[in-house]
Amino acid sequence: MKKRIVCFGDSNTWGLDSVEKRRFDEDTRWTKIVEKNLNIKMNVEIIEEGLNGRTSVLNDPLKEGLNGIEYIYPSILTNSPIDILVIMLGTNDSKERYSMTSYDIASGIIRLANKAKDTLNSLIERDKTKAKILIIAPARIKSSYKHVDSINSFGGNADKKTKDLPEILEKLSKENNFYFLNADEKVKVGDNDYVHLDQKGHKDMSELVTNKILELLK
Repeated sequence: MKKRIVCFGDSNTWGLDSVEKRRFDEDTRWTKIVEKNLNIKMNVEIIEEGLNGRTSVLNDPLKEGLNGIEYIYPSILTNSPIDILVIMLGTNDSKERYSMTSYDIASGIIRLANKAKDTLNSLIERDKTKAKILIIAPARIKSSYKHVDSINSFGGNADKKTKDLPEILEKLSKENNFYFLNADEKVKVGDNDYVHLDQKGHKDMSELVTNKILELLK
């Protein structure tokens, strides 16, 4: 059976093109590039579980169904057996309407990851595999978002919250025995809305994630 990798995230996992307001194609999305890269060496299936606007643990007062912790359980059951679960969230949690600090955002991601771990552990006997969970800190929102329409959703402090998130998230990930990858070190969001990855961002993300997953699958 192919190695199954579920990528659970928001619009930067779904692949939103902020210029054309539609989804990037399979040759551009980082998830699909990772799949192609890995399939050079092994049989792998990447399952894209990206949802525009998704948060880690928060109910959006304006839109339904975006709370990740309410969907992670059925997602795991639907896509099992799973060898690696990749979680990349936090960008939407930085919106002003949620009033979350960087520490709150990181704590929410860890809470979701722990629920995922409990669910995956309950399936070990049936699926005969122990899944690994990789938490990725997303690329920060650039401060220039305040000069475009992104300010309307994110408010005034999203750039600082997402800048501070990786260090806190890495610490909490290690404390809870999750694998961690800081995408913010090498991946930048695009210069259209300063929130979403552009083509280069997806390419850079794919290289980073490919190398990490090869490490985890050794």
